[in-house]
Amino acid sequence: MFEYAHDLLQAQSMSELVDVSTAHSRHQSEMMTEQTRELASSAQKIGTDTARPLTSVFGSPGAQMS
Repeated sequence: MFEYAHDLLQAQSMSELVDVSTAHSRHQSEMMTEQTRELASSAQKIGTDTARPLTSVFGSPGAQMS
C-alpha cells in the first residue's frame, strides 16, 4: 500500500496518475481472483473431507437404500 501511495506522489502528470492507479487496480483484482480460487479449493476439500466419513457409514455415494 505504501508503494502505491509513493508511486501516486511521484506521478508527474495526470496520465501517469491514471497509469499508476490502473496498474494498482489490476494487481488488486488479480490478487482477489487468486484468493477466491484458493478459498474455493479449500471449501471443496473441506466438503469432501467432511463427507468422507459419511460415505464409509452409509456406503458409496451411488448406493441405493433398501
